[in-house]
Amino acid sequence: FLTGTVMSFKRLDADINMQVFFDAGSEPVLAENFLEERLGGALFVQVEVTGDIKDPLVLRQMERLGDLAAAQEGVTGVQSVVVPMTLGARGLTGQARIPASSKSARAIAALLADADPAMGMLVDRKWAHALLQIKVSAKKTQAVLALVEVLKTQGTSLTGDRVAIPRAALTETQRHLEVEEVTAHVLNLAARHKKPPPVADQVRRVLNGDGALPPETAKAVITLLRRDIVTDEMLYLAPGADFEGFATRVAQLALAGQLTKKALYAQALKIVSDDEKKNPKGLKKAVGSLHTGIMATTAAARTQQRITTLIGSHSGPYAEAIRRSISVLDDPYASLPASKTTTVGSRQVALSSKVSGYPVVYDTMNRSVYQNQTRSLILAAVLVLLTLVLFFRSLVVAVIALVPAALTLAVVFGIMGLAKIPMDVGTSMVASIALGVGIDYAVHLVWRAQGDAETDRWPAILGTTGWGIIINVLEVTAGFAILMLGTLVPMRHVGLLVAVAMIVAALTTLTLIPAALDWLRARRLRSSSCS
Repeated sequence: FLTGTVMSFKRLDADINMQVFFDAGSEPVLAENFLEERLGGALFVQVEVTGDIKDPLVLRQMERLGDLAAAQEGVTGVQSVVVPMTLGARGLTGQARIPASSKSARAIAALLADADPAMGMLVDRKWAHALLQIKVSAKKTQAVLALVEVLKTQGTSLTGDRVAIPRAALTETQRHLEVEEVTAHVLNLAARHKKPPPVADQVRRVLNGDGALPPETAKAVITLLRRDIVTDEMLYLAPGADFEGFATRVAQLALAGQLTKKALYAQALKIVSDDEKKNPKGLKKAVGSLHTGIMATTAAARTQQRITTLIGSHSGPYAEAIRRSISVLDDPYASLPASKTTTVGSRQVALSSKVSGYPVVYDTMNRSVYQNQTRSLILAAVLVLLTLVLFFRSLVVAVIALVPAALTLAVVFGIMGLAKIPMDVGTSMVASIALGVGIDYAVHLVWRAQGDAETDRWPAILGTTGWGIIINVLEVTAGFAILMLGTLVPMRHVGLLVAVAMIVAALTTLTLIPAALDWLRARRLRSSSCS
């Protein structure tokens, strides 16, 4: 029982499935089993994200936080505003990812808010608070609690304040910091999609590479220029202009990473008509649009090359998720934690998160029960001892009166530990009952014994007070034992443990108290005779 007692105090069971409360085969358990097997569970952990939800800096971190959660054991689904934002971006920009442009992200958010009332379940009307709904399997309780711990620790680093720094202004340290965040995201995506995880050092090497473009990128750039200039006539060509030579030179500059707007403008002046040259403002605008398209083409080629290097020729959701993750390295700015950089960025957003949900509440409640149980037992034992000392005018007698209560508690906790009965709100009350019952019976018997000076007094005492204790035990035990016939498992545990506590308290009182008092009496007589 000593081992069981220690086990019961160490066992803080936070099971949150119906099997804890109902028997197997009962309707609540069958309903939960259906949800677990068919729908991935009915238990949710929520993460509230506070910030400017329309800002790409916030949305990107929400995406990373959702993928971190989805990578954990027991998680069967994640819902957030990131999914509809990504689908909206595909329709608006052609890329299924959070837009780098704040203007584009806000436009998509406005469309979603007006078009879909269901968005109110994921984000508030002001887009200042958003919710990540993380579905978990209740059958894996420890996995649920591990998820909560991960969200509280790693999630904090993902949702701190963020700053946008233009890529041209990045220091080497800041660039490596961005790569570290993307590397962690890639590893989480592999775990989420149940794929063999790439080696972290390899991911870093690929992402830290010089980004050299494959030769076929030149063909894609030339095709883009032919479509925009020759077919769509974004620029009017001069008679006899060498378009092919122009396109080849631009493609070479793009592959070398030297194609700036200024360089593209200089090349365009060689082939455009005189009318175009007379309108430099319009020409610069057209060149800027061409440059944006070329940069998007080269960025897509670079991203695809990185994907192929990392995961091979995979396609489907996994490859698309990796694409969304590493494509941020080609955005015009880098998103970094504000706490880890002193560089003044183009903008900064405040971002925080809070983990909640039924598992968090239940775990917190259990920890509170555990702490209160320990503290209350220590405080109650001290107060009871002091009261007994004042009542009996003897520390030794007070300790003797405490023995039945102490043994009763040890037996109760021993049974809980050996039978793996969790300490919860119901079973925690048993300790108080056991302490009160043990003291109550002992006080009755000790008080009666101290009032009788006869040497052979125990038959008379046990025949009167003893029978009163026995009758009380039978009545109360029978009353609490009825709880064992109920359908609620916690109440059955309470009924069993209280019944055991009553019987143990009575037996220890009727057997140990007489022996202890006789020992004390004999000791006092020897002391008085010696003196």
